[in-house]
Amino acid sequence: MIQAREQVVAGIDSAKYTNITSDEKEFKEEAICPILCEGDAIGAVVFLNKDEKKKFGELEQKVAMSAAGFLGRQMEQ
Repeated sequence: MIQAREQVVAGIDSAKYTNITSDEKEFKEEAICPILCEGDAIGAVVFLNKDEKKKFGELEQKVAMSAAGFLGRQMEQ
């Protein structure tokens, strides 16, 4: 996901879901946004959700994008 510079909000049943931890069933959803610094992908902001009742949406995606943008700008300085 980082190399592809792909932003993802996915549930465990989605084809785009990627296991982040060794415990495959622990988290139900994830939001991933790559951190870009001078055009290079240097990491990612990852939000994980254990609660089946609360679903990730546009808010979580925007917060991940904001955090990744902030971290990318900080690394450039």
